[in-house]
Amino acid sequence: MSQFDDPEGAMPPPDDNPSDFESEATSPDTPGSVRDDASIAPDPIAPDSMDPELGPKRVGGLAEPTVSLDRRVVFYWILSGLLSWLMLSVFLGGAAGFVYSQAAGGGEEAAGWAAAWSYVMPTAVGLSAALLAWTLISPPLAYARWRYSVDSELLLARYGILFIEEKAIPISRLQHVDLYRGFLERMFGLTTLIVFTAGTEGAHFRLPGLTLVRARELRDLILAARGDDVI
Repeated sequence: MSQFDDPEGAMPPPDDNPSDFESEATSPDTPGSVRDDASIAPDPIAPDSMDPELGPKRVGGLAEPTVSLDRRVVFYWILSGLLSWLMLSVFLGGAAGFVYSQAAGGGEEAAGWAAAWSYVMPTAVGLSAALLAWTLISPPLAYARWRYSVDSELLLARYGILFIEEKAIPISRLQHVDLYRGFLERMFGLTTLIVFTAGTEGAHFRLPGLTLVRARELRDLILAARGDDVI
């Protein structure tokens, strides 16, 4: 299952090195705190003043998420995937090179290594080509599926490619909110919003592909809906 199918607890992208992060976190104890820019303080927001464009739409009486991610997330996903593909290709190339060197080295075991080479080489090329194709195809498909909405009661999200998942998280269950920007994300002007929920220890949900302004807006809307003061 790819990162596009499981944002909840998904592995971070290749650029998610802690030393490259700019993190913003809020919690019930320190609502609205900002680690990397404490001098910027948004105006207080009341739940009834929420942007209606961010709220869910009603279709047949059911709430539907309707807001798309920023389009630049497609290129960010492609670049992140290409880095993963490059690392796997280097590993596969090294393995294939080792088998080839053993097969070409002569000796009693050369025939066995030559037989192994006839399987290793096509397998390595096939895996590398398949991963490259998936890396280029999956980001546009994931972007087309991703939708989210936030109102005073729920954070709704729909995502996935092979497996479609719909997430409805009550605002009252949210413990705190983090804004993470890895090195590659900053290159594209993007931010990932991570909400931590009550219940299972470490339970969290990642909302990727947001501009910094939109991510901060969503953070403040969530805190306002919780009844916390936004500093």
